[in-house]
Amino acid sequence: MLLLEDLTSVLLWFFATIVCVNFVFLCFVFYRRFARARYYRIKDAARQRYEGVVGTFLAGRLTVEQATGLLEGANTRPERDLLQELLLAGGAQGNEMRTSELLYTLGFVEQWARQAFGPRRARQLVQRGMRREQVAESVEVPRSLLNPIRSLRILAIPRALAVNQLGHLAPEFSHYLCTEALRDPSSEVRRTAVTAMGRNRLPAAIPLLVQELARVVARPSGLSLRTGKTALAAYRLEDLPAFVPFLTHPQPRGRFFLVDTAREISQRAAGRLPLNKNDFSQEVYAVFLERVAQDSFHAV
Repeated sequence: MLLLEDLTSVLLWFFATIVCVNFVFLCFVFYRRFARARYYRIKDAARQRYEGVVGTFLAGRLTVEQATGLLEGANTRPERDLLQELLLAGGAQGNEMRTSELLYTLGFVEQWARQAFGPRRARQLVQRGMRREQVAESVEVPRSLLNPIRSLRILAIPRALAVNQLGHLAPEFSHYLCTEALRDPSSEVRRTAVTAMGRNRLPAAIPLLVQELARVVARPSGLSLRTGKTALAAYRLEDLPAFVPFLTHPQPRGRFFLVDTAREISQRAAGRLPLNKNDFSQEVYAVFLERVAQDSFHAV
């Protein structure tokens, strides 16, 4: 009889636990729905207040200082998310420089830099980037006992997202910050930085992208050949002279991928207009005739 009473008590406590867990889960679901509804309600209200201001700024009728004064009241997360979306979308339409300056004055750039590089280095790196300082010619991941921990995906994803946002700034501003991101021990962060550099197509980034490609060719580094090659292939025909010093790279497979990248760039340009000898600089023409065509590596 005692065992039956004990079993009944256990079952009652078991069912009571299930009911409590379900109740907590339902409370969490309703809280999430309420929080999301409140988030979008505030965001929609902010859109009505700030969309006109951002549009006027993008049209060139407001200076950065005037726009900052009108937008600095946006302090909540939905309001700042809205401003970020509007300004980044406006920057993609050809206003990169002005939107980058406004994002900087509103604190977005430093916020992303803190997430990507940590609070100690963020301010210094942002100031150097805004001054467009010269970047290092070679980028290596510094050795540290914390690298395995910092490479964990759960810790690296927030840094990669922040680097992605920094990569949408004007190329002259984002180049320094993306170069610093190449020093991150996580392949996720480095992949994001390489993708951003390819999207921005700044000629000064070509040596760094070639280094990353050569590093992948030489040994596994977490990045894929496709990532590095796609970033380089995003450049245009007029950027080919910047590839010339690397078409005689000491690595045979590296030379092959660089020559193939030049072929892909040329083929894409030829899809719009027929090309002839005069469409290529004398440097490019000479290196292909005198060096590439006589390369010892048969694939080249």
